Amino acid sequence: MARRPRARERRGILTSSPGPRGGFRLARPLAAILLMDVVAAVEGHEDAFRCAEIRQQGPGAAPQAGDGTGEGQGRNQGPECAIAHAMGRAELAWRQALAAQNLDDIRQQAERQAPEAAERLRSWLAEQ
Repeated sequence: MARRPRARERRGILTSSPGPRGGFRLARPLAAILLMDVVAAVEGHEDAFRCAEIRQQGPGAAPQAGDGTGEGQGRNQGPECAIAHAMGRAELAWRQALAAQNLDDIRQQAERQAPEAAERLRSWLAEQ
């Protein structure tokens, strides 16, 4: 379990304190941590969609370049497929939306939606 928080620490979101009263704290103020920072710390920077190039496989595959046998030849990739293009645009929009909000924005919205939640959480933590 300690492995994941260390990965997040390296991404500058958390700091840790050892010992019986230790634990993890945010390394920066809420306003300085973007939602995209959190996603990258948890999921990594890999694209969510990975194109399997189905245009190059199966009965509808594009013909191979070369001598007609396809032996030892690479396939003509051509332009990016329509699905990969659409998914890339969607992922870019998603990442931009996450980068446009920080954790303080989320805190403020949560407090507007449930103003009593912060006090209930404080009470609950005091009982632990």
